[in-house]
Amino acid sequence: MSKVFNVQKFFVLTAVLLLLGASTVFAASDYYVDTPTEINLNYIEESIKDSNKVTDMEYTVVDDENVQDVIKQNVDILKFNPFRLSFRDGQYLYIAVGYGEQRTGGYNIQVNELYESQDHIVISTELLSPGEDDIVTMSITYPYVIIRTNDLFLPIYYK
Repeated sequence: MSKVFNVQKFFVLTAVLLLLGASTVFAASDYYVDTPTEINLNYIEESIKDSNKVTDMEYTVVDDENVQDVIKQNVDILKFNPFRLSFRDGQYLYIAVGYGEQRTGGYNIQVNELYESQDHIVISTELLSPGEDDIVTMSITYPYVIIRTNDLFLPIYYK
């Protein structure tokens, strides 16, 4: 029985990896994928994360209807766990931050900071829980936010 379970596990894992690989190949053909998962490939040392703030950056929160399909597809794959993802299209930088599965509705994400420093872009977000008196849906939700800003072609540090 355990051999059958391991074979099933192998096929499920292979299918997931193929889906992620296919979406990454598709994304790479049209967009530069900066940090495709929560593991920040452009890791920035803790000691320099807040140094040399240049200016706050303007941004727009983008809803699902106004975002490229490749971003939606990647968010749909990753939304079950916390994630950090960014895409570049040559003009704009899209940053998506998700907080994974939550047991109810009513959660919001607040962008605390988005600024340019001397060597990188810094973003800080926060998951806001529903208030005690708020009426919320009693279903599992996957809160995330997608923002769009001008692309400065700098690495991103997620606070």
